[in-house]
Amino acid sequence: MATTSPERTVQRDGISYAVGRRVGGFAWPGEKPGFLVVLAEELIPEVGPPFCWHYHVIATFEETDNDRLIRQALDLSRVHGFNDWYGREDVDYQDYWNRRVRQHGLAPFYVRWAPGVERPDAGHTISLVRSLTAPGQKRLWGLGHTQLAGYLGQIGGDKPPPYGQVPALDALGAAVGQLENSDNADEEYTTPFSSVGTGRNAVTGY
Repeated sequence: MATTSPERTVQRDGISYAVGRRVGGFAWPGEKPGFLVVLAEELIPEVGPPFCWHYHVIATFEETDNDRLIRQALDLSRVHGFNDWYGREDVDYQDYWNRRVRQHGLAPFYVRWAPGVERPDAGHTISLVRSLTAPGQKRLWGLGHTQLAGYLGQIGGDKPPPYGQVPALDALGAAVGQLENSDNADEEYTTPFSSVGTGRNAVTGY
């Protein structure tokens, strides 16, 4: 069952912060269930030093069936007011899904390539997650109330597992990687509560 939190603010250290962009991380099922994670970025960065952004997990979903995973992704997009899911494409299954939904006049579904996941060492996205949850460097919040904390706690050693072995962490890494590598200054966004852009990524619900 998905956990959703479409509030306008998030909590960090007992203080409320306004939410800016939201993005989704998507990982297809494999030996373990597929996974969805929605991240919200705080509207205002921490000016530091160092200058940086903080991210919050606001929804998760775990599923072994591709169709149910996609349907839930579309639902979460509507609830949280964003369009794009990031991860690795499964071109064959996306084409199969999209052929079926177009027959009913529905919009297609695509997973966009997340930064770096095409690399052979794509497990580095999990290293990024680790670095953002490290004591004294923490900028990724909300894992403790989800399955993600358990998955992250199972990862031992310095070398992260290869992409596809832990879909939950692949999805989280994809969302974090997209936020960390996108240009905030040149983007517009909207929230589920407002259609007014504020100079960041323009996103609307599906």
